[in-house]
Amino acid sequence: VNLSDGYFEVLLIRSPQDAADLNGIITSVLNKTYDPAHVVFLHSKKIAFAFDRPVAWTRDGEAGGTYITAEAENIHRAVRIIY
Repeated sequence: VNLSDGYFEVLLIRSPQDAADLNGIITSVLNKTYDPAHVVFLHSKKIAFAFDRPVAWTRDGEAGGTYITAEAENIHRAVRIIY
């Protein structure tokens, strides 16, 4: 993971159907193998989600309301951070 490459690291976890699925998810994440049957890991500059019903959504931890679609775009070096 490179925090300054202009890409999101996206980790999507499928909802487990049983204890075996949950074990597969935990193993996949801990081993960083990302078995696509349980976990999808990808890099993207832009991502969009569409939901069947309104879902609570936030980007910064504050209550952000509910949405049926959500988009995020990584604008590389849009803000200069001085430290």
